[in-house]
Amino acid sequence: MTKPIGSLLFILFPLLLFNFGGNLRFVEGVVGQQKSWCIAKYTATGNQLVDVIQFACSYIGNCSMIKPGGACFYPNNIIAHASAVMNIYYKLFKKNPWNCDFNGAALTVITDPSYDKCIYE
Repeated sequence: MTKPIGSLLFILFPLLLFNFGGNLRFVEGVVGQQKSWCIAKYTATGNQLVDVIQFACSYIGNCSMIKPGGACFYPNNIIAHASAVMNIYYKLFKKNPWNCDFNGAALTVITDPSYDKCIYE
């Protein structure tokens, strides 16, 4: 009995992809060589984001960018401030997918969230 062609392609596709220099893409974290950034989920609670800011700033050491006069102070809201420090933490720890979780309060994006003077690297 012969196997359907769909099953054969399902088995061969990853092999062909790797042999011809392709990258498998995953939903979370760094996607191939594509740039990525870490930001706060809009569904995260205020308490979660306050905890994230305290945690990330304890590692970053300098969170002046989210203080009055800082490049990422405006908009003056918890999601924007948390996103700025999450991304710095994510970059500090080599942009590993597990460094952009923050107990489910964050996600990685492939669209640069930079704005005005607040530059995400």
